[in-house]
Order: sequence, then C-alpha cells, then structure tokens
Amino acid sequence: MKDYVRAASLRQREMFVPLTPAPGTAQADFGEALVIVGGEERKAHFFAIDLPHSDNILVLHYADLSESDVQTAQGFKFTRPLRTILDLIEAGTVERNFIRQALRQAVDRGLITRQQIRNTQMR
Repeated sequence: MKDYVRAASLRQREMFVPLTPAPGTAQADFGEALVIVGGEERKAHFFAIDLPHSDNILVLHYADLSESDVQTAQGFKFTRPLRTILDLIEAGTVERNFIRQALRQAVDRGLITRQQIRNTQMR
C-alpha cells in the first residue's frame, strides 16, 4: 500500500493554467458586508465586478451630468441605466453583443423604454 501511495503521488503534479480573458469580458459576484450608516451598523448587499483584461476593478469617471441622468436610492447617487450604457458605448471597452444584451434586459425590466433609446439616437 505504501508503494502504491508513493507511486500515485509521483504521478500527480501541480499545474498552473494561465487565464487569458478577452477584452469586454467581466467577472462578477454578489455579497454582503456590515457597514455603518448614520452611526448604526447595517448589513449591505453589494455587487462587485472585475474587468480582468484591463486589470481594472472599478472605473470611476467624473462628468457633468444632468439630473435626468442620475438617480438616488438609499442615499447613494448613481447613473441611470441608459446613461451607464451610453458611457460604455462611448468608452468602446464592451463588445457590441453585450451592449445589445444590456439594452434588451433594461427594456424587458422596465428600466428604460424603446422611445428613450430612439430619442438618444437622434441627439
């Protein structure tokens, strides 16, 4: 038995497989964390995204946005879905099929309308 275990362990080798993510791909995860809001500890749900091709975790940019491009929920301001998608198109870092998928899902979920998309194309 000892000889079998030794022989089997010699056949097993540690392997390393490099990951080569394509541009426009992302890895995402959901989680929970304890945060302090107004002096009170609360459980917060979060969404994390990693863009492995660019090695960026989160890309922040600053722009003058109209009030119609921003919404507030639970004290946090963030861009509305259509503004976010338009920013991704302008950045050119996300494949077109993912942009189409995001637009389709936003319409299906009632976050944006087809008329808003048409109005944006006319600007």
